[in-house]
Amino acid sequence: MWAVACSAPQRRLVQHRARLCRFIASVGEDTLQCAYHLVDTTGSLVAMGMQIAIRLGDSEVAALDAEVNEGRAASRSEAVRRAIARLQREQRYREEDATLEELARRREPVYPDLDGVLDATRPPLD
Repeated sequence: MWAVACSAPQRRLVQHRARLCRFIASVGEDTLQCAYHLVDTTGSLVAMGMQIAIRLGDSEVAALDAEVNEGRAASRSEAVRRAIARLQREQRYREEDATLEELARRREPVYPDLDGVLDATRPPLD
């Protein structure tokens, strides 16, 4: 079937591209463009990030493999990305906590637009 010798990953890539071309032809380019805008509102393709090499200990690799084997991540790479996302959330929370502590130290309201909400008179309940 193949005119030239190529590796299995290359064959899979060619097959994937052929399926993608058939899909685009079947739905029409206008439909595909609308679907693209529903998914990515930036209007540009998102490029993959930088690839880095890291050295991990056996227990760290085992922890990544456990995430994959238990179905919580599709790959080691995804497990690492999720861990980094968790780290970024923690950093953001620390920054927000610091901001709240600074507001409390200066005795400034955190949500000034909500001041007085609890003080408003409420109708009596029967």
